[in-house]
Amino acid sequence: MEPFPAPLPGQVSAGDPLAAVERLADTFGAAAVAGLLHGLRDMLVRACTGEDETARAGEAHRIAGLAGTLGFAELGRHWLPIADGTRAIAPDTHHACEQAIATINAAEKSIFTDC
Repeated sequence: MEPFPAPLPGQVSAGDPLAAVERLADTFGAAAVAGLLHGLRDMLVRACTGEDETARAGEAHRIAGLAGTLGFAELGRHWLPIADGTRAIAPDTHHACEQAIATINAAEKSIFTDC
């Protein structure tokens, strides 16, 4: 099996958080990836600002999966233990959410200007 020519989304260096998003947009189309990013941002805002623990637990698995798919591996690692009930949302989870939201907002300005 041939190795991948570029790093997988979870392997993108922390110095360039938009690289995975750009690569996905090039591969699948900007509109499709923009829709997924908007959905992730909406889930993060609901989960990190809401007080309903049941709703958070229900979305935690979706957040972890979508985060990993879109190249936000660290964010996904924060949400997996929340999804399986072994950890509650902590300040570092909120920080990871804030970073992901900032990256999504930057992507909208630099990559998805036409979506």
